Amino acid sequence: MKNEIIDFWEKHYQAQYMTVCIVSNTTEHFDTAKSLFSELSTSNPLRAKPAITKPLYTKKDLGKFICIRPVKELHKLNLTFALPAINQLYKHKMVSFIAHIIGDEGTGSLYESLKGQGLINGLSAGNGISGQNFKDFNVSIELTELGESRLDLIMTQLFSFINFMKTHVPPEYLYTEQQKMAQIGFEFQESIKAIKLSNQIALNMQHYEPEDILFGDYRMDGFEHAHWNQIFSFFEPENMRITLVSQNISTDREAHWYHTLYSVQDIDKAVINELKVIQPNEGSFAYPSPNPYLEKEIK
Repeated sequence: MKNEIIDFWEKHYQAQYMTVCIVSNTTEHFDTAKSLFSELSTSNPLRAKPAITKPLYTKKDLGKFICIRPVKELHKLNLTFALPAINQLYKHKMVSFIAHIIGDEGTGSLYESLKGQGLINGLSAGNGISGQNFKDFNVSIELTELGESRLDLIMTQLFSFINFMKTHVPPEYLYTEQQKMAQIGFEFQESIKAIKLSNQIALNMQHYEPEDILFGDYRMDGFEHAHWNQIFSFFEPENMRITLVSQNISTDREAHWYHTLYSVQDIDKAVINELKVIQPNEGSFAYPSPNPYLEKEIK
C-alpha cells in the first residue's frame, strides 16, 4: 500500500498540475507567499502528465439493475446514465438545463404524471460524479409503496418524457429564464469565508478558461442544439444503471467494508428493447410555463 501511494503521488501530485488561489485583503504577505509557492513548484521535477483512459463504467457495467438493502426504511430509485467528459461544453450549461426540465414539478411535468398516479413522493435530476474522462447524469426518485411495485410504469414514463424532450425543442423563454437566474446568482452571491472562496477559485482554475474563473459556474451563452442532441444520445436504456434501495428486496451479496447487502443483475433485454421504442406521450407532457416572477431586467 505504501508503494502504491508513493507511486500515485509521484505521477499526479506535481506543481505543473496545481492551481493556487490566495485570498487576502492586504498585499503585505503576498510577495512572501508568491516566493514560497515558486520555490515549492521549481523544486519538484517535471514529469509528463499521465492520461486517464480507463472509463468510469465499462460496457459490462452498464445495463445493470442493482438492489441495495438499507438498515433504515427507504424506498428510492436512482437511474444513472453514463456520459463522456463534457467540461468543454460548460459555456452553455446544457446538462444543467436538461436537469432543470426533468426535475420540474409543474403542469405537464414527469413529476406531476408520476405523483398523480401515486407512484412517487419526490423526483430530482442532475449531475452525478465526474472526472477527467467521465461524467454521469442521475434521475433520483423517492418511491411510494405502490411505485416500488410498478417500476415498469415509472421507467416507461421516464423514457416517454426523455423522448418528448428529444423530439421537441424547448421554448426559448425556458433557457432565457435560466440565464437570468444564473446572472442573479452571480450578481447577488452571499459572502463566504476566504478559505472557501480560495478553494472554489482554485478548483475553477482546473476546469475553466482564465476569463471564466469567477463566472464559469454561471455562464450560459445560449441554447446549443448540437449539445442538446449530443447529451440525449447517451440517454438510452442500454447506457443506464438502475439502483433500487429498499428493505423489500432479495440480495445475494455482501459488501466487504460496510457489510451492505446487495445484488446485481442484468436489465432484461426485453425491457431494454421495450424502452428503446417508447413514444413520447404527446397529450400528457409539456415544458414548464413561463415564470411570471422573473422580471425582464435584473435590478
